Amino acid sequence: VRHLHHEAVDWVEQYKAEGRDHYQAGRYPQAAQAYERATRQTPSDAGAYAGLGASFLAYAKPDDAIQAYQRAAQLSPGSSGFHAALARAYEQKGDLDRARAAYRKALLLSPQNQAASRGLARLGGAE
Repeated sequence: VRHLHHEAVDWVEQYKAEGRDHYQAGRYPQAAQAYERATRQTPSDAGAYAGLGASFLAYAKPDDAIQAYQRAAQLSPGSSGFHAALARAYEQKGDLDRARAAYRKALLLSPQNQAASRGLARLGGAE
């Protein structure tokens, strides 16, 4: 069983690396496919969901990005970055109230999160 688990982790890392390569080359649909394979292989990998969300966001699929970032934030609730990314997805969708709430959550978790500070200021939600 340990060997099979190790093999699955290797595949997940390979899929995530493939996703990063596609993303960096601007091939966002292919990046999303690679990250989806990673999330199917290891549904508890928050980083794979974050990569999936970034890929969807990059090619203007905010609803899919929101779902992916929500899952990443669920799996890693203390990650300020995942909440800030979720806020960006809400912002792209035009759901500014939820975007502000997610930026605030990111700042609550990490007051130094510059992306969240800028996002909240941009939306006029600075406190």
